[in-house]
Amino acid sequence: MRRIMVVFCCLTILPFVSAGGDPGVDTGPEIEGTSIAEIQYSKATNEGDVWEITMKLNEDATGNNTTIKGESQICINAGSCLAPQYLEFTQNSELYWEASLTAKGLDENTAPVCKEDDPNRCLHTYVNWKIVLEYNDDETETSFPESGYYTSWSTCWFDVDHSKNDGWGGDGCPGGQGADDGSSLSALSATLTIGMLAFAAVFRQEIR
Repeated sequence: MRRIMVVFCCLTILPFVSAGGDPGVDTGPEIEGTSIAEIQYSKATNEGDVWEITMKLNEDATGNNTTIKGESQICINAGSCLAPQYLEFTQNSELYWEASLTAKGLDENTAPVCKEDDPNRCLHTYVNWKIVLEYNDDETETSFPESGYYTSWSTCWFDVDHSKNDGWGGDGCPGGQGADDGSSLSALSATLTIGMLAFAAVFRQEIR
C-alpha cells in the first residue's frame, strides 16, 4: 500500500514540475498579503493586439493615497528587445486602475532585418511589464517584481530553449510555425500514461 501511495504522489507532482519555467508560460505577481486586491492582464496576444492590465487596490492602499506607475518592454523573435517604455496608468474609480499598450514588434519600414526571408522574426515574442505602487502619504514605494519584469507571451514566439518546432511556439504564427504547442499536452499525456502503467504494476504486486 505504501508503494501505491508513493506512485500516486509522483503522478500528482510530475505534470506540474515538467511545465515549470517553460518558454511560453506567462508570469505575474503573487498578490496575497499585498496592497493589490485584484489584477487581470492580457495573455496570448496576437501581433498588433492591445495588451491591457486592470488592477484593484485594497482600501488601506487607497486611504494612503497610493498611485500606480509602470514600465513595459516589447521583445521580438529576432532575439532583441525594444527600449523600455513608460506604462501610464489611469484611475477609473476609487479602487481601480488600468493601462494598455499595443503589443507589436517591428516591420520592414522600421527595421531592415524584417525584410529577411522569415517575416515572423520581427513579431513580438512577449510583453515585459512591471508595476510600482507609490504610497504618497509616507513617501515609500513597492515594485512588482523587485527586479526584472513579468512576462506575457504572444501567440507566435521563438525561444532557442524550446525543443519543439525548431524553437517556435504559440498558435498564431503566419504559416503555422508554432502550431504544435500541444507539446505541453503531449508531454502531460505521456507522463500520465507512463505513470498509470507504473501504478498498475505496483497495484498488481500489492494484491498478490
